[in-house]
Amino acid sequence: MIKANPPAKLKPLNNPPLRWFVAVLCITSLLILILGWFSWQSYKEWQTTATKVVRLQELIGIIKTSDEILTMSARMAATTGDLTWEKRYLNFEPSLDSAIKEAVQTLPYEKLSHAFLKTDDANKALVAMEK
Repeated sequence: MIKANPPAKLKPLNNPPLRWFVAVLCITSLLILILGWFSWQSYKEWQTTATKVVRLQELIGIIKTSDEILTMSARMAATTGDLTWEKRYLNFEPSLDSAIKEAVQTLPYEKLSHAFLKTDDANKALVAMEK
């Protein structure tokens, strides 16, 4: 008859190299988790920043285009006396104003927002002069 060997008893971690291995494994796992969390947070922040930068570039294009349209409309209205240029001016004025205001709200940095606020003030003075 074949006798079955009794199951081996689990020995506590009395073996020093095994203790070191388990300790190093735990520390390494913890560091990987921490670095993974920091990487994920950095990625999310980068994604948010990239979205804001793209939108700001769009707004800068809108501001430049609208400013050019307003300036040329005012010049053409003054030169020709045609009221269609004045209507065109009045149609594009709100888009410039809203683009500047959105740019100010989008920027998190006070110094850059201040630059757009100066642009807004200059735009208001220019619109008043052109009208």
